[in-house]
Formats: sequence, structure tokens, C-alpha cells
Amino acid sequence: MEEHEPTPRQRAQLSGTDLVISTGCVGYVTERTLTRVVRAQGSRRPWMAHFVLRMFPFDSVERTLASLGYRTVRVDEVFRQRRFASAQEQALVLDRMSAAGVDPRGLEAEGWLYAQLYLSRPYDITGTNDPNREPS
Repeated sequence: MEEHEPTPRQRAQLSGTDLVISTGCVGYVTERTLTRVVRAQGSRRPWMAHFVLRMFPFDSVERTLASLGYRTVRVDEVFRQRRFASAQEQALVLDRMSAAGVDPRGLEAEGWLYAQLYLSRPYDITGTNDPNREPS
């Protein structure tokens, strides 16, 4: 869905989704896919939990979700994802983090990838897309 709109079959599979969980995919999957997932729901809005590797910014995804009727909060703690596959992968990630101004000390520098959790929910917790409507 990063390149194309969902097929009718994919739309049917997405229909009625209550919770979208992404773990380690933001950065490879962008707001384009998430927009298509949301729009496949019609006026209904699933809640979302995004575990984003710390080397990737979430700003553009958060802005896009806000334009679709979502409020996003960042959870303060970080979550261990997996060990690096190799010293080369770790060096590449540490370089990328350094370039982005993210401090890996005590986390990625110790051999694990870590993610930040972002929780996105519709402004209206009943799942409709009306940011001016108060939850019932």
C-alpha cells in the first residue's frame, strides 16, 4: 500500500479494524500507507500503536494522522525490539542516529534496537472523524 491504493480485497480485509499495530516498520512504511489504511475504514477510525525505531522521526506521520482526525501521544519509556543482526548493522544505525541527533548511549550502543511508542487515537473515541465532537 506504500505505492498503490488498496485493492477491493484489501479494503474488505481492513474493514472494521479496531487497532493497528506497527512495530519497526515506520521509516520503511510511511504516512502514505497509514493514510490508505485509515481511509479504507470509511468514517470509522481505528486506534493505532506505533513502535518506531528511535532512528526514525515520527513527525510527518503524526501530522498526517492529525489531519485525519487523530491525537497522538508519545509514551515516555522506550521498548527493546531486537538485537542487531551484525556489528555492521549496529554501526549503520549508530551513524544514522548520530546524524539525527539521537543519543544511543545505554540503549542502541549496548547492542539492541529500541523503539519509541506512539499511541494515536481518534479525537472522538467512538471512532468517528469529528475533532469538534466531545466523547460520549
